[in-house]
Amino acid sequence: MMRPLNLFVLGVALLICGCASTPPQQTQSTQTAYSKEGATQQQFMKDRSECVQQAQQKVSQAYGAVATGTTFIKCDAVPSCLAARGYVANAKGSLAAPPGTDVACVN
Repeated sequence: MMRPLNLFVLGVALLICGCASTPPQQTQSTQTAYSKEGATQQQFMKDRSECVQQAQQKVSQAYGAVATGTTFIKCDAVPSCLAARGYVANAKGSLAAPPGTDVACVN
């Protein structure tokens, strides 16, 4: 049988581990193609970069520093920002981020 002190220490350790966990993470596919009348690939990448920066600032304020030093963004933040700038998700669109530029995000 465990002594009460051992149970207390075990309980505190479990509580600390639960609180120290990072938010669940998934990789957002940024391979979605977009279209926007008159937009170039260069302008799209500039706008996308600004949207990612804005999303990182919002989440880092909400969650604070994560133990790994990674800043997370909300999964829908970048597409919403691009839509606000006039981009439309379009499977046949000519504007897309290059492979390997996915964004880590939380729901």
